[in-house]
Amino acid sequence: MMAYGGPWGGQSINDSFFQLVRDIFITKDGPSSLELCKRADLFEMELEFEKQKVAIRRKKKRDTQWIKLSLPHDVYSKEKDKIIKDDGHKYSKYFDKTKNGLHFKPAIISDILFNEPMKVILDYLQPILNDKNTRGIEKVILVGGLAESHIVQTKISEALQPRRTQAPSNPFYAILKGAVLYGQKPDIFDSRISRFTYGIDTYIPFNTKKHQQEKKEIDSSGEIWCKDVFDIHVKRNQIVSLNEELPAQVYEPFEKDQTCITCNIYQTESLNPMYVTDKGCKKIGSLVVEMPDHNQGTERNALVTMMYARTELRVKGIDITTGKEFKTSIVYD
Repeated sequence: MMAYGGPWGGQSINDSFFQLVRDIFITKDGPSSLELCKRADLFEMELEFEKQKVAIRRKKKRDTQWIKLSLPHDVYSKEKDKIIKDDGHKYSKYFDKTKNGLHFKPAIISDILFNEPMKVILDYLQPILNDKNTRGIEKVILVGGLAESHIVQTKISEALQPRRTQAPSNPFYAILKGAVLYGQKPDIFDSRISRFTYGIDTYIPFNTKKHQQEKKEIDSSGEIWCKDVFDIHVKRNQIVSLNEELPAQVYEPFEKDQTCITCNIYQTESLNPMYVTDKGCKKIGSLVVEMPDHNQGTERNALVTMMYARTELRVKGIDITTGKEFKTSIVYD
């Protein structure tokens, strides 16, 4: 199946929590002292919150429990009389102040902060698992820092039934171990499904019935071209094997005295983009084919092939006339 993902992990919950704390600390006198806190102190606070977050379980009596989060001395000394003064704040009932610390109810995490990320994750998972290519999946493995949370494990397990859901003993380190294993044995995956459509920004003969008028361009010899054309090399959802040469495309110099062909490489989630200026198209780099001998003018043709090589795209350019390989490279943005 194709790789998916988004910013819905544990960090999004951490960010939301500390934004709530900042909102509660803010007064008419100016920004919260958290904004002036040393980076190291903020990091320690986040580490402590991370431990508390994943340890919270869905219990009936959780609303009567309080969890303490230590605050840096400088912050507490400045804010101790301001914390939660605004009882009208939407979430003020979930917080309380103590000596050198801030108490919060687990429900702020389990019932509020977890809701949006979990909804997005499940909304994203359901159509993927219901796809005809993935309907046979019977087991889902949860990895990553957020997978350490009992709340996450329970909610996903309930939502994905009858599939079995399981998390390894150390979900956080499973990602690291997987990366190390892949680094040692890159051939462990012999194919992948492309997450994006990849292609090159190129010119083709202008067709008045097909192309937009603003894309028309005339070269020095008077020929009429269509610019900004998305020339597809690999499509989204296409299965590609490691180091497999994808269908080649032919490119030629636009001007007679060109010593290299430089084409911009684009990616998009669209299956059939027309132009590289279409919505969602993103430039990721440039393809450079060196053609120092320009005696044949624009009659020189380069056969360009893309291939997946481990974690990146690679290219190869061949002179159609001589069969010799051009020096070809990709410069990523």
